[in-house]
Amino acid sequence: MRLFFVLLITFLATGSVERAYGKAAVDAAVAAARAHVAAKERAIVDDFRALLALPNVSTNLGDMARNADWIEARLAARDFSYERVSAGNAPYILAERTFPGAERTLLIYAHFDGQPVDPSEWATPPFTPTLRAGSLENDAAIVPWADAPARLDPEWRIYGRSAGDDKAPVIAVFAALDALAAAGITPSVNVKLILMGRRSSVRRRLPGSLQSTRTSSTQTSCCSATAPCTSPAAVSSSLACAGARRSNSRPMGRIGRSTPGTTAAGRRTRTRRSCASSPDCMTRRAMS
Repeated sequence: MRLFFVLLITFLATGSVERAYGKAAVDAAVAAARAHVAAKERAIVDDFRALLALPNVSTNLGDMARNADWIEARLAARDFSYERVSAGNAPYILAERTFPGAERTLLIYAHFDGQPVDPSEWATPPFTPTLRAGSLENDAAIVPWADAPARLDPEWRIYGRSAGDDKAPVIAVFAALDALAAAGITPSVNVKLILMGRRSSVRRRLPGSLQSTRTSSTQTSCCSATAPCTSPAAVSSSLACAGARRSNSRPMGRIGRSTPGTTAAGRRTRTRRSCASSPDCMTRRAMS
């Protein structure tokens, strides 16, 4: 998912850095993202922890409304306009932020719900984000958050329900925009978000509610962020360079995937597999 962060930073900044897609613009955007993560990593992780601590089983409408409230507060702090719509009683957030001179739009969608969870299958409570000095499969020790350094070791892991799939992309988008703002880089594209409170309802119930996501721009790129372990560096570079794309409604595609038929790494399992394949794990390396 580091690729996702790099793509987003690139898409956002390129047009404003040199008005044409090029290595120098990409490098500037990625450098901005990495500098921001180096300076603000603990604040980004604390936001991530706060979101992970909110139970998000999609059938619990009260919990899903609290997740939506949390996200909307962060959208407002970043000058997004937004509205909440309902599909199958679940909350969906449609958000937009425009930028001066932008003629193209980047549409990103992600979801913030999760499937029902059995706490007895977990090594630690699923909605208590847990930091480990390595992987659960290797019996890595738990690191108390009070003892965690400002910059985490790249091999450490954060375990919690939906850590990778799919709350990480939400945090990555916010971190990417913050990184570009801190570097004085204005995104070259307008940004629209579709954040789903119940992914399974999207095809059957949501289309009629999405008219407000239509854009008058003839240049729209779409990105599905429904995958584990998104990194903020990928997001920032994508947001930097979207203005350089020349195709109409061109999909960026889906980056990464969870492994079907396997048990999440945060649960009581000794199956050896990487954090990148788990919907419930985030590695510090993915943030760089």
